[in-house]
Amino acid sequence: MDCNSSSNPLALEMVDIWVGGTASGLARAIQIDIGTPGQAVHLFVRSSYDDVIVINDNVPINQSQYPFPLGLNDLGLYNWAKSSTFSVAKPPTTWNGSDTQVDTPEFTLGYDTLQVGDQFKLEGCPIITQNNSDAFATNTFPLTSDSVMFKSLVATGQVISHVVGYWPGSRGTPQGVLPQNAPSSSLVLGGYDGSLVSGNTSTTISFNTDCSNCINITTLTYNDLSGSVNLLKDFNETFSMFPELTQPDLQLFQAPFEGLLKATNGTYNGTAGRIVYPARPPGNLTVTLSNGYTTVIPNEELFAPLVSLSENGSVIENQDTYIALAGNDTRSLPQAFWGRPYFSMNYAVLDFSRNQLILYPIYTDGIPGQDLVPICDARNVSSGHNTTGNHTIGNHTGSNHTGAITGGVVGGVVGAALFLALVVFWLRKRRQARKKDTQGFGDKPELDGTQTARALKTDLEPRSELDSAAVQELHQVSKTMEFI
Repeated sequence: MDCNSSSNPLALEMVDIWVGGTASGLARAIQIDIGTPGQAVHLFVRSSYDDVIVINDNVPINQSQYPFPLGLNDLGLYNWAKSSTFSVAKPPTTWNGSDTQVDTPEFTLGYDTLQVGDQFKLEGCPIITQNNSDAFATNTFPLTSDSVMFKSLVATGQVISHVVGYWPGSRGTPQGVLPQNAPSSSLVLGGYDGSLVSGNTSTTISFNTDCSNCINITTLTYNDLSGSVNLLKDFNETFSMFPELTQPDLQLFQAPFEGLLKATNGTYNGTAGRIVYPARPPGNLTVTLSNGYTTVIPNEELFAPLVSLSENGSVIENQDTYIALAGNDTRSLPQAFWGRPYFSMNYAVLDFSRNQLILYPIYTDGIPGQDLVPICDARNVSSGHNTTGNHTIGNHTGSNHTGAITGGVVGGVVGAALFLALVVFWLRKRRQARKKDTQGFGDKPELDGTQTARALKTDLEPRSELDSAAVQELHQVSKTMEFI
């Protein structure tokens, strides 16, 4: 479809979903109807996996696979047997999703209708769901350069461009600041939320062949009244982070994690896999990227009270125990996953047509949803219309803010299992398939705007099979950490 300054981006509402019993947490998700008649489920926004995944209620749920049993009801369970529009890909090699070699004995590859109210509807969208009780899956709404779902929304004219604007909200917002019913977060497809970005400072990060969204961090310091501590002092490698939009915390490698533990005078709780405190520490975290862009994460975003759910699902907040929203990443991955604490201070614009991630300091006086601004693709994928140059975002004035952000709600954290089970997908994709996909959409064939999701086929190299054993290994690692 044609895209211009009068086009309308698509704003999707994100809600807080409690997942878990003792390993409870709060996560951002969108509600979507899958199938006919529609079955309401909540999908977590992902920037590290390309396909729609939904937990299957058609097979018995092995509760030992899920450290968040109470949350399964809130997430919503999809039963494809009750949908008249569901079809299985036969043979699985004909499936039109991105990861065409998923381990089909463990997972079912198929198609169904996806709909969000009157905002968008996709028929025949590729989906993945587990087909036995031992397979682990988590609900996923994929927003990546390779997402068939996202590209289909653009190809069918329901989203104007391959651009995502995102802000997860804040933990530090005083209650009662926002107008009643005002959004507490922002997810925009085809543009960004101009009411939330500050135009005086920004950084643009180009995608690369090894990791399309990875960011190198050169300075990581913890600061309080006693001074500053360099958390990278004993870390002899490049600290590279991958922005996973709904990741609940900041993952730190061993040396920086131990540095934070010492600098904050915390106590490591091995059961929870967390640094704990009797009160919220007063310090903040300064993060400087390799291009000089600096973010200060205040203590409201870095430390949170211990939260759990009662047996009846009521929220229990323990003000006598706080945790650091920083996990110890002991896995042999080249990048650490970073999420909500960092992006609560930055508005993220993922522009897949220009192969760019743009970060802007969050504008603390903005109200989400008041100023949606379109961004057209560098090359309009459906019409071939070209635009030139980078887009300019934000016209607000003022300096960078380091305190509590207006526009958020107090939140908890979702379990590590919500993303660790997908790491094996992402890691193999980034290591094996990115050489061909370096230029993003610029290297892909033109898309016909009349195509449905089912007809939309990508030209990616075949993905490695989803190794069920590897997923289970990562899952077992995640179950040793108790996120709240």
